[in-house]
Amino acid sequence: MKRRVVFFSCAALCALLIVFNRESAQAAREGFALWQNVLLPSLLPFFVCARVMQSSGAISPADPVALFALSFVSGAPSGARLCAAFEPGEKNPHGPTLVAASLNTLSPVFVCGTYASVMLGAPVLAIPLIMGQLVSALAFFGYFLKSGAADMARYRAQDALPGAKLFPAAITDAVGSLLGICGTVVFFSVLETMLDTAGVTHILTWPLEKLVYALGGRGDAVEAALSALVEVASGANELAQSGMGLRATVTVSAFAFTFGGLCVAVQSMLFMRVELGRYLLVKLAQASLSALIAFLIFPLCAKGITPVGVSLDEVLGNALSACAIFATSLLGMGLVLLLCAAKRRRSLRERS
Repeated sequence: MKRRVVFFSCAALCALLIVFNRESAQAAREGFALWQNVLLPSLLPFFVCARVMQSSGAISPADPVALFALSFVSGAPSGARLCAAFEPGEKNPHGPTLVAASLNTLSPVFVCGTYASVMLGAPVLAIPLIMGQLVSALAFFGYFLKSGAADMARYRAQDALPGAKLFPAAITDAVGSLLGICGTVVFFSVLETMLDTAGVTHILTWPLEKLVYALGGRGDAVEAALSALVEVASGANELAQSGMGLRATVTVSAFAFTFGGLCVAVQSMLFMRVELGRYLLVKLAQASLSALIAFLIFPLCAKGITPVGVSLDEVLGNALSACAIFATSLLGMGLVLLLCAAKRRRSLRERS
């Protein structure tokens, strides 16, 4: 039965690709452009720096502080990438999947530099979004550590590389990982477009749209939310243009960004064995907490806010915006290095 479902699903998708070949080609180009313009420049520096620090022995993902800081600053799927070397513990054989799920959140660089500043036109809205992700990730990561889901002693350390090979190896590893991420983004962009063009998305969301309309909301925002739950980077733009109120937009965005979308779940499978059912359950619970936190914090951060619409082309051409994004990246990486240095100094004091 399972094989038949897989066969007919793939056959139906291939048929849609043939019938809607123009739309599918356009979706593939848009997915590749998204990876090229957003994911590649935001993730590549963090992937390279993380690999250099690991291979040189400067940090170890077996250190919970370094693991959380690197995962949160880099953004998904860095959590799964760093958890790939953890072996299942005796108490909880599903531990690596649970820990990776708790660490996979959207990069603050994207949330602040692209979504809040450009798409919403209100940089201050990054505060409830990032706080929701941060607090929920800390809560779930801390719980899994206390419950023994992650056995730090069972971490497979990487062999240290000589200085001459350190940077080239980090570049090669980072680019290879990002190419795999590119494939998943393009595939899910095409899949989402095919379902939308064929009317499947409207059929799936129709009951919920009617319910939202009955409650006085905007039913057309349901499709935008579904898009973000499939591929979060492309769905973010649809959420920003959905016409919802700012508080509703921030709340739904916090849920979608923490959940990460099915695309991020598949990206995590590129680096480690992921039990999809448990992974999605953890993400649903974590995303719900993040949305609640963002909803409660919103009035404190956005009182009297007036969003200003700015086109993406204007912002990308603005050198000050580019410097702000770069400064945010450096600030995040500097925070990681400071935490690791403090941890190392403390351990040296204890030994002496």
